[in-house]
Amino acid sequence: MARYTIRWVTYAEQQRDTLPAEGRRELNALLNRLADDPYRHGTYDKRTELRRAVFGYGLLTYSVEERWITITVLRVTWIG
Repeated sequence: MARYTIRWVTYAEQQRDTLPAEGRRELNALLNRLADDPYRHGTYDKRTELRRAVFGYGLLTYSVEERWITITVLRVTWIG
């Protein structure tokens, strides 16, 4: 199975850049797992057709594009 490429929308990139060091480490670990299998580590919302995954005190919202083997990160929420 191929690893998925991670793409960022600008807003999510800006959110990522404000994470504390602990949050960034946990996010990177989650992204590494998602790149291997984006379906195993997140939950799917039928209403929005988006996926969400928890990392530490944060929540990642993303979509999966099978055609391009890509994960698009849409939002990074940190509550820690």
